[in-house]
Amino acid sequence: MPDKGIYLKLEIDDKGTPTIKSIDAAYAKAMQNMRSSTDAASRVMAGFQSKLSGLGGSLFNLRNTVIALAGGAGIGAVVKTFTDAASTTEQLKVRLKALTGSQAECNRMFKDMADYAAKVPFTFEEVMEAATRLAGTMGGSVDEVKRWIPLVGDLAAAQGYTLNEATSGIIRMYSAGAAAAEMFRERGTLSMLGFATGVEYSAKETRTRLMQEWNKTGSMFKGVTNDLAKTW
Repeated sequence: MPDKGIYLKLEIDDKGTPTIKSIDAAYAKAMQNMRSSTDAASRVMAGFQSKLSGLGGSLFNLRNTVIALAGGAGIGAVVKTFTDAASTTEQLKVRLKALTGSQAECNRMFKDMADYAAKVPFTFEEVMEAATRLAGTMGGSVDEVKRWIPLVGDLAAAQGYTLNEATSGIIRMYSAGAAAAEMFRERGTLSMLGFATGVEYSAKETRTRLMQEWNKTGSMFKGVTNDLAKTW
C-alpha cells in the first residue's frame, strides 16, 4: 500500500460478511474535523459510525467516503457514496451467484477477492468487477479466477492499463487466442508477452503461454502490482 493514505483492515468470514477491525489515525483525524464543522455533519458522523458497526453483507470503498467527509462534501454526496457502493456490491453478488452456481461459491469469491484487493493499488469494486467478468469467461470457477486475477493485475500495473482494460484483453485472449486482443497488439503488449506477429495461437496455447510468461524467472511483469502499491 502507499505510505500515505487511509487504511482499513477488513476481516471477512466464510459467509462473505466483512467486519472492520481497525482504521488508521488519518481516518480518526478526518472524523474529528467533521465533528467540529456543523451539527448536521455531526449527525452524519453518528450515522456513519453506525454503518461501520453494522456493515452486514455490503462492502464499499470506504476511503472515498472518508475523503468526501474530510473534504467537507455535502451530506447528500456522502449518502450517495454509501448508496452507490452498496448497490454495486449487491448487483455483483447477484451476478456472481448466478455465475458460480451457489451462494457458498459466491461468498468464497468475495472473500478471496477482498484478500487480494487489500494488497493491491485497485479498489475492491474494481477487483470484484474484474473477477465477475472473468468468472463469466471461466465457467464460474472461483479457483480459476483466483489463479488469473493476479496476472491481470500485474499486467495492468506493468502496461499502464486500468484493471478493466487489462481484464478485457485477457478475456479476449483466454477465449479466442492472442490475435483477439487488438488493444494489446496495438500497444505492444502482445510482443512483451512473447507472442510473435503473424503467428496464430489457439486459445489453449495462448492461456499456456500467458501463464508461462508470468511465472518464468525474470518475468517482465510479475510482481509489478506489488511495486506499484508502494508508490503514491
